[in-house]
Amino acid sequence: MATTYPPGLTIHETTVPVYSPWIQSLLQEITRALQSLLDLRVTHCIDLTHLPLTPNDRQVLQQILGEGEVRVDIGVLGKTAILETAVSGVWWVRHYEPGGGLVSELLEMALVPEIVETQLMDVQESLTKLHSGVCS
Repeated sequence: MATTYPPGLTIHETTVPVYSPWIQSLLQEITRALQSLLDLRVTHCIDLTHLPLTPNDRQVLQQILGEGEVRVDIGVLGKTAILETAVSGVWWVRHYEPGGGLVSELLEMALVPEIVETQLMDVQESLTKLHSGVCS
């Protein structure tokens, strides 16, 4: 929408979304965490589980972050669902109990979520198995 003022002066009005204080705070924390990831390779995790977010806050946060291309499902001791967001370096991680109830919900700022990263001890064990000719 444009408003015309004196000849030759047109101001275009834009609507800037107004987010709840919780969403504003989370976006600031995500921004700082991504900067630390870039500058120092430091990862960061925000536990959403017990924050007093309304259903609308959660929906708005999901809309802002969007959906990326990667999804990882892990089925050990319950299910873990990891979704890449459209914001590179931000991962939505949900842990479920074996019965399906949500145990925790996290936003992880990392190149790769910690739970997905292979542990060096596991690599050593696999290497030992390969050397012995028995890999299963």
